[in-house]
Amino acid sequence: MTLTKPQDSSKVSAAASTPLHFNRRAFLRGLAATGALLGASALGGTQSAFAQARAAAQAAARPNFVFILCDDLRKGALSSEGHPFAKTPHIDRIAREGMTFRNAFVTTPVCSPSRASFLTGQFAHTHGVVKNTRYEELSHRLITWPRLLNQVGYETGYVGKWHMGQDDKPRPGFDHWVSFKGQGEYFNPPLNINGQQVETKGYATDIISDHAVEFVKRPHAKPFALYVGHKAPHGPFVTAERHRTLFEGQRITRAASARATVDLQNKPALGRYTDGPMKDEFILKQLRMMTALDEGVGRLFGALEASGQLDNTVFVFSSDHGYFWGEHGLTEKRFAYDEALRVPLLVRFPRGVKAGSFSDQMVQSIDLAPTFLELGGAPIPAHIQGRSLVPLLRGQAPRDWKTSILAEFQPTEKEPLPAWQAARTSDWKYIRYAGEPKFDELYDLKNDPLETKNRAHDATKAADLKRMQVELQRLLAQTSRQAPAVTPLAAVTAARQP
Repeated sequence: MTLTKPQDSSKVSAAASTPLHFNRRAFLRGLAATGALLGASALGGTQSAFAQARAAAQAAARPNFVFILCDDLRKGALSSEGHPFAKTPHIDRIAREGMTFRNAFVTTPVCSPSRASFLTGQFAHTHGVVKNTRYEELSHRLITWPRLLNQVGYETGYVGKWHMGQDDKPRPGFDHWVSFKGQGEYFNPPLNINGQQVETKGYATDIISDHAVEFVKRPHAKPFALYVGHKAPHGPFVTAERHRTLFEGQRITRAASARATVDLQNKPALGRYTDGPMKDEFILKQLRMMTALDEGVGRLFGALEASGQLDNTVFVFSSDHGYFWGEHGLTEKRFAYDEALRVPLLVRFPRGVKAGSFSDQMVQSIDLAPTFLELGGAPIPAHIQGRSLVPLLRGQAPRDWKTSILAEFQPTEKEPLPAWQAARTSDWKYIRYAGEPKFDELYDLKNDPLETKNRAHDATKAADLKRMQVELQRLLAQTSRQAPAVTPLAAVTAARQP
């Protein structure tokens, strides 16, 4: 199949003159300016000529990308989001010097499908990684945004958790690969580094940060794209020794939906849930784990600054999904309530993103792939189901921006949970459980943002229920037309032959 089929004009922003759009003519002009300034310096110019040359080249060059994806971090767990005692100053810097998306959602609240959606820009029912199970072969065939950037001249690196099966071998499209099998280990994780098995010593979060910093520090003849997949703060909640007593004595304040007794007549699907409670100490451990991850973000800032590439780098931070801290009687994720679907999404890029800005538009994890491709000057394939965030990063509010999102979940054979699909607007959410019509849930988010009162069987809300059922069907029909973002198996098999 063709990997770079141009996307239709409705998906690609047309304004090529803004700094947020790669412009090849400007790039060539920048190179010419660089050569002139370097020539002047050679003839006796001052050191400032070198600085001007670098600035001219960076102003026109394609940006680098650093994308940090953590695991199980819910919205509201960063100090920049208002958490009363979390220590995340370096992640907060991304927000302070960039844009915060206050309504960011994932497509699936479970690791493997969500990570595949971040990489491909597709929903799980399209890319095929629908469960947390064995997808080794399929994950070698996914057409990812780093793979597409690699085709147009980017040096690409992957560091950290891949988690689509137990295969830790390098995936197509990455020039540099550091990963581990499945979930990996928090201490002394064995790594696959460019196809070689390597033993390590230390805390996994620090080791991932070490390799990410090393990639940034190495000489780069081309623009680079680095994908950093952290394991933290996924359970089991194992903290670095230096943070073992951090936040001792701090009190966890729970939402009202975590303090209330769950009404199983109101939410019968929760009767299938059997996990234990989310203890305060578990939450404290998650926040301690984020402190170590944040320290790694600070080191990446330092490496980018030292190389002179910080302001020429699109720096993005997010999470593969949220996490329940006892809301609805739940821990972990897997259900369609906002605590599992909403995630932090922060973007820093001084060349076009206003510092300290916010967007309240609804965005999803699948929107990052086309964003990276557009900013990197790569065609956006027609199979991508997300929409580029570039207009929002410019501060625009397109009239045709999405007003609803689709989310979905498929349990593994070992999980006694029902599959579900959900549609969410700014005011309503409808959840449909597969084969269980009596389990339907409808929430009036404007008047019940904590999703405590299921209105699906309320006769006074019948019109709202019908409208949201129609919207769910529309979203499913709209997203079932694209082909999967994979290459033919024969092509991958041939590429692996010695």
